[in-house]
Amino acid sequence: MSSRFSRAVGRLNSVAAARLADALGSYQHQSILVSNIPLQIDRGVSLEGAEGVFRASTVAITWPVSSLGAVDRGGLFILDGERFIVEDEIANDGQWITAACMEQR
Repeated sequence: MSSRFSRAVGRLNSVAAARLADALGSYQHQSILVSNIPLQIDRGVSLEGAEGVFRASTVAITWPVSSLGAVDRGGLFILDGERFIVEDEIANDGQWITAACMEQR
């Protein structure tokens, strides 16, 4: 049985996902397909990679953990006809996950 606080956090995250999402998208990797994920898209993100090398023009995609618990390198987000290949998971606070992706052309 979940606590009153955890239920309140769940409701807060549901409302935040609905309000902050740029669109609903899907995730596909091998035989896995998850649809209707509220996705937030940040384009042109620069991240420090291995050995201090900066990766420019990265697309950061954020979604609630309750919609999709994890992604794998090489997985594919599909959003309004655009396709984004997952390169790396860069943040996970237990409620939201952010992955660095590359747009597939």
